[in-house]
Formats: sequence, C-alpha cells, structure tokens
Amino acid sequence: MIQLHHSDGRGFWLNPDLVETLSDADPWTRIDLVSDRAMLVTETPDEVAAIIDAYRVDLSRRATAPAEAPAAPQRDAQVIQLRR
Repeated sequence: MIQLHHSDGRGFWLNPDLVETLSDADPWTRIDLVSDRAMLVTETPDEVAAIIDAYRVDLSRRATAPAEAPAAPQRDAQVIQLRR
C-alpha cells in the first residue's frame, strides 16, 4: 500500500495495483482506478508515479531477499517430570 493525501490534506492508503491512470487536474492530481472510481490527491502525477515505482522496487527487493534464519529455540525452559 502507498500513502497519499486527499485534496483536503487527509492521508490515506491506496493499493497501487488499482491505479489505471493519473492526470493533472490542477491544483490536484486525478487518479482513475480500475474500479471506475476516481479521486483527487495533492501529490503531482510525477510524485504518485515515483511513489508507486518505489513501492514496487521495495516489494521486489523483499521478495528476492534471502530468507532469514529461524530464531534459535529458547533453552531456559525446565523439564518437569509428571507423575502418574
């Protein structure tokens, strides 16, 4: 998810895979979504495109990063014998 700002300045999170087109609607940017909805944001079209690009690069980097080694098990536990 990427964070953008409504025309009134309130921040919100958007799934960038839903963005179909960006257009300049001075002084805002109009984002048309694949769901046929549209919204106005304060970021410029170039800023929105750069945010989406950075999100995808980060997502790709995390997907191809080597897996972290599992944490070592805790060795402090005591074993208590149960009586029958």
